[in-house]
Amino acid sequence: MQDEANPGQDREARILARRKRIEEQLGAKAGDGGEQGRRKKEEAAAEESRSKVQISDTRGKIDKIKTAGHAEVTTIRIVGDSRENERRINEEVNRQGRRQKLLYEAESSARQNAAVAMKWSALFEREIPQDLMQDIEQQKDTCERIIQSKDRLIKEFKAELKAKDDEYVKSLKKQAEDVDLLLDKMGQQYRSLRGAFEVELEDVETAFMQERHELMQANLGELGALMEKRREKEELYMESRRRRVEEDQKQLEAQRVQDNEDYSILKIKLETEIQTLEQQLEEMRAT
Repeated sequence: MQDEANPGQDREARILARRKRIEEQLGAKAGDGGEQGRRKKEEAAAEESRSKVQISDTRGKIDKIKTAGHAEVTTIRIVGDSRENERRINEEVNRQGRRQKLLYEAESSARQNAAVAMKWSALFEREIPQDLMQDIEQQKDTCERIIQSKDRLIKEFKAELKAKDDEYVKSLKKQAEDVDLLLDKMGQQYRSLRGAFEVELEDVETAFMQERHELMQANLGELGALMEKRREKEELYMESRRRRVEEDQKQLEAQRVQDNEDYSILKIKLETEIQTLEQQLEEMRAT
């Protein structure tokens, strides 16, 4: 997401720089540019905050959905790990119990076997058949008790083995259920994230389109204001040019009248001088 955020930041920076240049130009050209620049700056700040708030909102919602999904998946994993740890602890306890039973059985069997072995030599010294028969029956009972003890231990271990097989089957079934539950949660998270991305993307696009519309309206307003100022300046220039043309025409007319008067005076003066010179010429001829 960071790679996707960099072009947006560059675009915002370019927009802000352009707005700053426009505001500076407006402030330099018009006396009311400061107030207009301040308004434009406030509008730009409002637009910028709107888009940033929408993006921040979107990221917050997406992060919240991700956190909730991760929490559900983590809960399933923690429950599974806890169950596995408990199973291992129980297995270790059972293993220690079996080991103790085996050690106890081995020691007990060794003592009983030693006692049986020691009595065999005494049997050979019996001379009365009834006593021999009684001792043999006692040896037989002792051997049967040893065998029964081992059989009980074997049955107990077989029962534990069967329980272990049942537990293994249950564990596989539980793991399959956990996997199905995990897949279901992942599917729900994917669908939730996809729906959230679609909704938030539409909201962000709407915010940017609204900001674009407002920016275009602001630019059109600025362009209209500049065109109006240009038209006013053109009208002022045309009015000033018209006044200068009228003034120049008046001055030309006055100069033309003055030149006519000067020409008439000069003409009269020259004619008078010509007449005087002609008279003097006649006088000189006469003389």
